[in-house]
Amino acid sequence: MWFIAMATPMEPVAQPVPAACGAVCKLSVALMSRMVVVDGRVPISWITPPPTIRRAIRVSRVLTEMSGAVILLLAAVFGLAAASKLRARASFIAVLQNLVPRRFVTPLSFLIPALEFSLAAFLLSGIAPQKAIAAAIVLLLLFSMFLWKMRQRGLRGCACFGESSDEPSINSGMVRNVILIIAAASVLAQPGPISLVGPDLSSFLGRITIVIGVFCLWPCLVALVNTRNRLSTN
Repeated sequence: MWFIAMATPMEPVAQPVPAACGAVCKLSVALMSRMVVVDGRVPISWITPPPTIRRAIRVSRVLTEMSGAVILLLAAVFGLAAASKLRARASFIAVLQNLVPRRFVTPLSFLIPALEFSLAAFLLSGIAPQKAIAAAIVLLLLFSMFLWKMRQRGLRGCACFGESSDEPSINSGMVRNVILIIAAASVLAQPGPISLVGPDLSSFLGRITIVIGVFCLWPCLVALVNTRNRLSTN
């Protein structure tokens, strides 16, 4: 036996449209209005996004570039500091003798540069960049505490980069650490991914240029401040 089901027509019922759906529909209409049709086809690449989206994309690219530059800068600072401590180990030992008991001086003269080298490699590896930056902030805070302790004792130099223990570098070292901590914290606060090399070679070369510029500018600023202080005291 055959049964024929007759579907009764249903009257359309007006349903409330959520605000989010309405916004999506308006954005879709706006994008469709910007399309150019050629031979019956709509090239997607010809869609022009609204100015707000374009500005957001530019800001995201700038933040990505700066985050990679900060990671390179941190790695370069820790790597150079470690190499300088090993190269001028006598100056570094002279500083440690004023801070820690004598039995810890020799082990720390090797352990601290090794820790800095390891952190530089961790930053450059791209493995868990957030954790690497957090570790860099912790180490910079620890170094800043020792610099403050040296300042309280009236010491002049920290031999952080192989300079003499008599060369005044504690104040500039504290300022340098504060700037690096702020830069690293700003990278951690970014919601997007942290890129060291990508998205292309030009971006990586741009980050390297920024790091080289910072390394060239910082000694000049320190020298100007020291010269001003000497002239003011005379």
